[in-house]
Amino acid sequence: MTMRILFDTNIIIALEDNKIIEANFSDFFRYAISNQCDVYYHPDCLKDISRDKDSQRREIILSKFKKYELLQNPAGLTEEFIKIVGQKNENDRIDNKQLFQLYSGYVELFVTEDKEIKKKAQKIDCRDNVLSIKDALNKLKQKFDYTVPRHPVIYHCSVRKIKERINESFFDSLKADYQGFIEWFEKCIKQDRECYNIIIDGKLAALLIYNVEQVEQHQITGIFEEAVKMCTFKINDDAFGFKVGELFLNKMFQYCIERNINYLYLTQFEKFKFLVGLLTKFGFEKKEFINKDNQKELIMLKNLRKDSLSPVEGLNSIKIHPFHSDSSKVGKFIIPIRPQYI
Repeated sequence: MTMRILFDTNIIIALEDNKIIEANFSDFFRYAISNQCDVYYHPDCLKDISRDKDSQRREIILSKFKKYELLQNPAGLTEEFIKIVGQKNENDRIDNKQLFQLYSGYVELFVTEDKEIKKKAQKIDCRDNVLSIKDALNKLKQKFDYTVPRHPVIYHCSVRKIKERINESFFDSLKADYQGFIEWFEKCIKQDRECYNIIIDGKLAALLIYNVEQVEQHQITGIFEEAVKMCTFKINDDAFGFKVGELFLNKMFQYCIERNINYLYLTQFEKFKFLVGLLTKFGFEKKEFINKDNQKELIMLKNLRKDSLSPVEGLNSIKIHPFHSDSSKVGKFIIPIRPQYI
């Protein structure tokens, strides 16, 4: 999920002034852009800059504002808000207008080095979202940094690393069942999508390609947040069957939890009984739909929002996997392990 961020005038000046900038400034901007955050400046920032007595610096900074996005239709400052935070002069008025965007919910983060603005933020209980560039960078790292789950048996890599294997027999059934599979695989390569795979005796034996999708991409009824799609999930008959499938799924569960993504899904023809059975075993719900080729397919969806899951349907309902139930009705057992086996 992206974040809407408002930059104070002093942040943009620090980024665009004719001097070497601190690493925190460039790192923050890189994190924000690479994670599709919307970075805005308030229209009154231009008025703030226009008061700079250094005309050459003023014109240079104003010319560079065009690469940032103007906050459209900002919230109008209210007298009630001014009474709470105070306003003595024109500088206060501009500061208040910017802070009011956060207070109104038009942005989620206001980045500033102005200590007086931070004092005002305390008065409206917004201090956790009015941050210096250093603290804002840490906030973005906490939100967007994640570790891809690893495993000694299955290999994680870019799809680009396996593109030379497209002519192996592993892909024959995928080419036969899915019209345009080669073109779709090429798209995965261009987009640098990631995958889990297993190589046995030098040949591809199992593959899971996945992708994080926004609402407009997955269009799953009733889900208005991003979801992870397992785009290709195939295991050769001689590649240990269910056990490899379980390894793949557990890695995807870890990935979703690490990234705070609440839904995992794939689409599949019902004739593939093995995969449908595996997903059902792990609590995926099955629904039918008609695909773009007017064929009947299944969508297999796993809800990973822990607070919405309950073991009511059975004390150890698979629907709550990979979580455990905190209910006192569900028994917990501790298995002792001898120290030498730890």
